[in-house]
Amino acid sequence: MKKLVTVLIVMTLIAAMSALLVSAETDLDGYEFDITLVDTVVKGETGLILTSETALAASSVKWSVIIHCEKVEGNVYKVKADAFGAGGNMPTVTFAKDDIVITIHSDGTGANVPQKTAALEVKKGMYFSLEGINLTAGTAVNGKAICTLTKPDVTVVSETDEISDEISDEISDEISDETGTDISEAASEAETSPDTSPTASIESEIAVDDDGFDTVTIVLIVAAVIAVIVVAGVIITKKKK
Repeated sequence: MKKLVTVLIVMTLIAAMSALLVSAETDLDGYEFDITLVDTVVKGETGLILTSETALAASSVKWSVIIHCEKVEGNVYKVKADAFGAGGNMPTVTFAKDDIVITIHSDGTGANVPQKTAALEVKKGMYFSLEGINLTAGTAVNGKAICTLTKPDVTVVSETDEISDEISDEISDEISDETGTDISEAASEAETSPDTSPTASIESEIAVDDDGFDTVTIVLIVAAVIAVIVVAGVIITKKKK
């Protein structure tokens, strides 16, 4: 019986650790890292993106978390290796074409501690999509590096789309001049007005009534069941003694 109890305890510990690992990974899905700098020297409590080995060598990111990524397409990048802390030493990274390095800095007491902690959990195979960041111009305005566990959708704007938008804008301007009505404002009001149609009501009810479990919840439930089994086993053992 003692062997059985030992086995059950080990199983409980394994389940608990699995739950923690899954929870940490899930928390990163959609996590937004703030990026304020591109190809420059790191500043305290900031996120920085580097696009070359030369930029990395001059960046002084020896106390930052390093995330090496390769370009997939558009603004989407895939993590090439598990993130690591530089630990006071300048990291050495070999850049392939279009590779980037995302670095997250914090001294351990500043405002960026949560982001640095999260950055250490980034694993090979995860994805980043960049928003508000122009790598060519070397600028970041409200820049975000959004981490996801799977490849995000990429919207590619073609020259044809841009021309169509320009023609559409010109037509809207002409109509506005002739009628005195701003088409864009009218469209905006239509989009923001509440949808009272039966279909919208049904969709709302479906969304509210959806009680599906996510992966973390399932793992935690399993861990709880195993814990109950362990407790029951211990009680039975004590009674037999």
